[in-house]
Amino acid sequence: MTQTLYLSFQGGISDAEAFAVQGDRNLSSLRCVLRGYRYRNNDTALLRATKPDGTVCYLTGTHDTENAFRFILTEQITDLEGDARCDIALTRGNGIISTDEFLLKIRPAAASGDMTNTQKE
Repeated sequence: MTQTLYLSFQGGISDAEAFAVQGDRNLSSLRCVLRGYRYRNNDTALLRATKPDGTVCYLTGTHDTENAFRFILTEQITDLEGDARCDIALTRGNGIISTDEFLLKIRPAAASGDMTNTQKE
């Protein structure tokens, strides 16, 4: 599943939000379309997240289209319930520019525990 966010470089707070389920890993992704940006070879993008407990997590993006990067959500970023404050740091040569901040809302799974077959035969 891919969620698409449209982000600007205005130094503010975006109304963009993405959602994840606590503990999900390696199948959900965020596609971040960067407004006012044109890709150049060797540009890199890093999703920076401050999780609900204040710890920081980073995800490296892969170039998706002319002005977008894709980030695969990991268990490290989805391990805590709550809102993670995120932005995208774009690096070009020695320069870095950051997008507006957005929220990744991490919610608990509908059921917890091991995924075992509890159906009676």
